[in-house]
Order: sequence, then structure tokens, then C-alpha cells
Amino acid sequence: MCRRRAQLGRPAKTDPPSTESGYGFGVEVEALAHPDEDNGWTVLATTVSTEVCTDAEILQAYQEQHTTGESGLRWIKNPAAISPVWLEQPERMVALAMRTVLGVLVSSLIQRQVHLYLRTHDQQIPGNKGTRATPTVAVVLALFAHRALVK
Repeated sequence: MCRRRAQLGRPAKTDPPSTESGYGFGVEVEALAHPDEDNGWTVLATTVSTEVCTDAEILQAYQEQHTTGESGLRWIKNPAAISPVWLEQPERMVALAMRTVLGVLVSSLIQRQVHLYLRTHDQQIPGNKGTRATPTVAVVLALFAHRALVK
């Protein structure tokens, strides 16, 4: 568990970084039946217990989805995409993760609805590489960048 700081607020830039952490990690190891043939790996991180659903069932359900939030999380791999945030309380960490996932879900819904509309109406909109019937959500939102709501 992280040690609480003596003062409230963000630490000074001259303060040494905290070296304590309170995270736990468990790994269940199984030997591969055919190690020479099994040359691919999948990392499965879930909160679903093995009593409720097996790993194979969870992976199959994930792979059968036609749309996932993964494409919306590509931007997060860029170090400049997210500013550093100092969060001490686990509740705030969970809230930040929830807001990020919710944002990805909303953006994928926007993209899905735009794709459906353009496909059913046989239309295209300007994109970053010519006109497209399947623009990304970033392109769609960029088209509204010059709009402003005035009350």
C-alpha cells in the first residue's frame, strides 16, 4: 500500500519519486501440450472468475465481437497522448480508467453510427485521405471543430 504524504496536493518537482507500491499480480502457469506448434500467445486480463466462465469461453466471446474498443485505445500507446496524472487514491484511479473506457465506447458508437448512416444512404464524407464511407471518429469530430455552441 502506498505511504501517505505528509502534505496535501501535488508533490514538488524536487521531491524524490515514491518507490513503494501496493499492486499485486498473480500468474497461473500451465505447460503447453505442443510447445512447437503453439507459437502464438494471448494475454487475457479479466475480472471474470474461472468458476463463471473458462478462459477459452472468454477469449471466444471476445473474438466473436465485430466491434471492440481496442481500435479506440491505439492512441493511448503514444507517450504524448496522455499527460502525467498524480493519483494516490484507488477510487480516483478506477474513476480515471472508467472515464477513459467510457470515452472509447462513446467514440466507437459515434464511428459506428456514422458508418451505418453513410452505408445506408450511399454517401461519403471528406477524410484525411480523400472521401470515405468509413471515416474514423477523429475525422468525424474534426469536421465539427469549426462549429461552436453559443447560448
